[in-house]
Amino acid sequence: MQLSAERPGMSLLPLISPFIVLLILTLVGCATNASRQSALPKTPTSVFQTGQNIIQPESLLTLTAEQRAEFMSFFESEAQAEYAPRERVFNYLARDIGQFRFDGANLPATTALATKTGNCVSLALVVAALAKAVDIEVAYRASYSEPMLGFRDDLALSSNHVQSYVLAPKKNANSTYSQRDAVIIDYLSDPLDRVGEMFDGQHFLAVVYNNLAADALLAKDPSKAYWLSMKALELDPNYSPSVNLIAVIYRQQGDLASARQWFEHGLKQPKNSVLIVGNYLRLAEQKKDVALQKRLQALMEVTDDDNPYAWYYLAEQFRKKREFTQAAKFYQKLVNVAPYLHHVNLQLAKLYVELGQERKAVDVLKQGEPYAYDASSRERYEKKLSMVR
Repeated sequence: MQLSAERPGMSLLPLISPFIVLLILTLVGCATNASRQSALPKTPTSVFQTGQNIIQPESLLTLTAEQRAEFMSFFESEAQAEYAPRERVFNYLARDIGQFRFDGANLPATTALATKTGNCVSLALVVAALAKAVDIEVAYRASYSEPMLGFRDDLALSSNHVQSYVLAPKKNANSTYSQRDAVIIDYLSDPLDRVGEMFDGQHFLAVVYNNLAADALLAKDPSKAYWLSMKALELDPNYSPSVNLIAVIYRQQGDLASARQWFEHGLKQPKNSVLIVGNYLRLAEQKKDVALQKRLQALMEVTDDDNPYAWYYLAEQFRKKREFTQAAKFYQKLVNVAPYLHHVNLQLAKLYVELGQERKAVDVLKQGEPYAYDASSRERYEKKLSMVR
C-alpha cells in the first residue's frame, strides 16, 4: 500500500483510496465550539458493565522509546536539513512506502508503526504521534468516496476516510488551518473524493473513540461501546456521531425512553447529522408515534449533511420500502453533492422511471454519463438512455 503527501497546488496521480470501516451511525464531521455544548442526558447506566478497560488518549499517541529514538535520529539527520519539519515527518513514513499495508483495524500509533498496518485512522495516529514528538501541529479532514455499504444484524456499515494535515507554524495568531502551508499525509486518495471541513486533534480523538465504540458494538459488547462513546463525548461534547451511537445502543437494549432522550439531545447539536434524524425516525416508527414521525420527516427534508453516505443510506431504506418518491429525494441530494458517483445516477434514473418521470430520468443519466470512465459503464448508460427515450 502506498502513502501520499500533497502540498497546496500539487496534484497527485489518482488511485483508488482505501477506507476505514465505520458504522453508518458514525460520521467524521467538523470540530464544534465547546462553548455551545449542552449537558448530556442523565440516563441509567446500570445495564452497562463498569470497569471496562478503556484505552487512554496518551496510549493511542505514545511511541516506544525505540520508535521515538529512531524517528528523532532521522528527523535531526544532516540529510533532512534541507526539508521543512512537516516534510521530514512525511519523509520518515515514506522510507517504508512499499511496506505500509492498509487493513481495517483501528490500531494505536505504536502498533500501527511497528506492524506498518492499519486503517486511515491508524495512520493518522502514527502521524500525530510523530508530530507530537517534535511539537508540530496536525489538523484533520474527512473525505468521502463512493458509498460502500454492508449490513450486519440491524446495523449498516459504511466507510469514511481521514486525512492528516501536518501544518507549518502560524504566520500570526489568527491564522486558520486553511491559511497555513501543510503536507497532507494519506493513503492515496481519489481527487474526485468529496472533502468535509477541517478539525482539530481533540475532535480527531473523539473520532477514534467512536470508531472503537463501533468495533465494540459489532463485537456484541454494548457496555464497552457505551463507555467508549462516552469517552468520545468527554473529548468533544458536541460530537453528534457518538450521541447517535449511544441512542442506538439504548434502543438495542430496549430502553426506548433513554434512546429518545439521546436522540433529542442529538437534534440540538450545532452539527447534527441526518443519520440522527433517520435513526430517530426508526424509533418513532417502532413506537407508532405518528406525530413524532411527521416532525422527523419534515426535519429530514431540511437537514443538511456533507457526508454522501447519509443520503445513500436513507435513499436505500426508502427504496426497499418501495417509497420511491422519498427515495428519489435522497438520491437526488446525493447526486447534488457527489455527481461523480455515476452508479447512483443509474439507480435514481430507475426510480424516476418507476414514478413516470422519464424527463428527469434522462436528465440524471446525462448528468452521470461523463463520469462513467470505463467501457462497460458507458455501455450501461447508453442502454439506459435508449430505453428511457
